[in-house]
Amino acid sequence: MPSKPYIKRVASIALGAFNSVLNHWLPGGKHRGHEYVVLNPMRADSDLGSFSINTNTGDWSDFATRDRGKDLVSLVAYLENEAQGKASERLAAFLNIPPENSNAPKRTGGDSKQPGNSNASACQKESNSAENPGGDGDGWQCVMPIPDNAPKPPAAHSKHGKPSKRYPYHDIDGRVNFYHDRYDKPEGEKKQFSPLTLWEKDGKREWRFKVPSGLRPLYGLPGLLQYPDAGCWFVEGEKAAEALQKLLPDHPILCWQGGSQAVTKSNYSPLAGRDCVVFPDNDLAGKKAANDLMKQLTVAGARSVRVLDLEKLELTPGWQGEGKDKIANIGRWRTFGSR
Repeated sequence: MPSKPYIKRVASIALGAFNSVLNHWLPGGKHRGHEYVVLNPMRADSDLGSFSINTNTGDWSDFATRDRGKDLVSLVAYLENEAQGKASERLAAFLNIPPENSNAPKRTGGDSKQPGNSNASACQKESNSAENPGGDGDGWQCVMPIPDNAPKPPAAHSKHGKPSKRYPYHDIDGRVNFYHDRYDKPEGEKKQFSPLTLWEKDGKREWRFKVPSGLRPLYGLPGLLQYPDAGCWFVEGEKAAEALQKLLPDHPILCWQGGSQAVTKSNYSPLAGRDCVVFPDNDLAGKKAANDLMKQLTVAGARSVRVLDLEKLELTPGWQGEGKDKIANIGRWRTFGSR
């Protein structure tokens, strides 16, 4: 376990490389004076302002949840659901800081604050990830899909408690890759989310509340095989996917993990050659996510990509079919922004 002096040293060096660190862990934010404001990926956050990091000190806080910390090590610990020591090791690896017990020459704080060194460190981490796909830099590998003999996943989160819903993210053949937990909170509090993944090192396996390494698999992939010729619909969030599946039972309904700020972190290659329709959330963040998603699907080789125009959407208050085959009848709608 890293010592307190080492953790403080990593925090100091990370502060000197503030932009590189924040662009990696919290991209898409804005600088407002000496504050960096960004949407909090740990909850359903749609408005800038409540989650901010001080660019001079590294102090950070989320006024909506009252989560806070005094430096960038504690911020990474919060974002990765890790202890301070593990978070400092992640930051050290990202910034190319030698481990505490390493005999390698130590870099001075002044050298580490130069932008060129920070960029080189990020490139080095990307190179290491390419050689060790699925790893997190400390020898542990994310295991996907989850094998049959894997240990049972934890029933509750140490901070958020038992999830109100646990969503399995399957591979295209129906095997579970990882889980995404939803924690509904009392009225007035923000709901929380946490991914749950299986990790392995030297034959030992353990569950961690953290995102998978590399590009994340999509939610709803088995539908691509089940409905090979149907149009594929994308929504934001698993709850919305479940709701739309009831309306469109003969179509693949998919979403990505991580909310509106994490569109680019998933793997869209399974959508190559498919017709896709995006059903965005009805807010500014949802519109931006829809635009980002269009780009990702186009690059992935989707045959067509359309975005539902919510202002023109009309749900007819009627039904079609009888008994168990009875489904809601979606009325007139049109799309915009086709690619």
